[in-house]
Amino acid sequence: MADRDAFYNCLVGKLEARYASEDLLFPEWKEQVRAEVYEEPFDPEETGGLEGVWNLTFALNADSMTVYFSPYDIAPYAAGTITLDIPYTEEGTGLNRDICSSAKDRSVWKLEPYEILSLDLDGDGTPETVGYAPVEQEAEASTMQYEAGVDENKVRFEAGYGVTAAYVLRREDQYMLYAECQSDNDWRYLSLMDLVELSQGETEPKEYYEAFYENVPADAESFYLGTRGELISTVPISREHELGKDGLPSAKTNLFAIDELTLTAKQPVPAFTPDLSGQLEIPEGAEVKAVETDESSFVVFQGVEDGSLYRVEISGEDWPHTIDGKDIAEYFEGLIFAG
Repeated sequence: MADRDAFYNCLVGKLEARYASEDLLFPEWKEQVRAEVYEEPFDPEETGGLEGVWNLTFALNADSMTVYFSPYDIAPYAAGTITLDIPYTEEGTGLNRDICSSAKDRSVWKLEPYEILSLDLDGDGTPETVGYAPVEQEAEASTMQYEAGVDENKVRFEAGYGVTAAYVLRREDQYMLYAECQSDNDWRYLSLMDLVELSQGETEPKEYYEAFYENVPADAESFYLGTRGELISTVPISREHELGKDGLPSAKTNLFAIDELTLTAKQPVPAFTPDLSGQLEIPEGAEVKAVETDESSFVVFQGVEDGSLYRVEISGEDWPHTIDGKDIAEYFEGLIFAG
């Protein structure tokens, strides 16, 4: 938020416009909205001694912010969950326009199976219809088949055990369908289709072996894809991408962020500064969090207590992986490798 007062007034105005005439809201509803917007402390007398602050419940969509008020929050249970949609382009909301994606040209659309999007792919002023859906197939088929279409033009693609999420990404005059497909052990990959080519007749689906997982793209020039790391443990890793000129995701870095892995040094671990300018050592007994890796030769750790950074060189060519010629299990407690 750029202006919290304006944001509060925006919410109050929308709630009054929608519900005030029905006399549906609690008498003190404005005070509750204020408490959530301004993150005011709980009243211990009303919460049975519970301490904390009120927090607003919201979700950020591609082109708007949705605010939620739970039952009994500002209205009786019969009113259900009250939702307000605040478009990023609306004036007077108090939102920070500089970081709202749809204050710029929109570049990502989420697409559900059987849903139809109308997009002007060729820039002639007439929108084309874009969609995808599963294809009926024999029960014994080993992989699911889907069909993506632009108007009457169709292309089939294999989707493993099914599509878990799909987005249309646009950059300048390029439109791509990125369908995330699920494989064994919840491993995922992307099936990619050039929608402009498809609108002109046909296209050849391509595959990319990183996927969205829990990441939700909002900008075709900056989105995160992940995969499963194996160098230090079997952990989720991800890195920033952009929509490349060939339609494929283009990684902006060769470094992956490691989702969550904390280890304890069983003995002093040989290490370097992150820029390799000096030698260091992770002390025995120190807790360290793995923060990034190139997934081929090193992992950067951060000390849990003091925040110190250590670059540890790891050889992953053979099993077990080694540090300075010794099994990494001799150095760290807490390693987890999937079988």
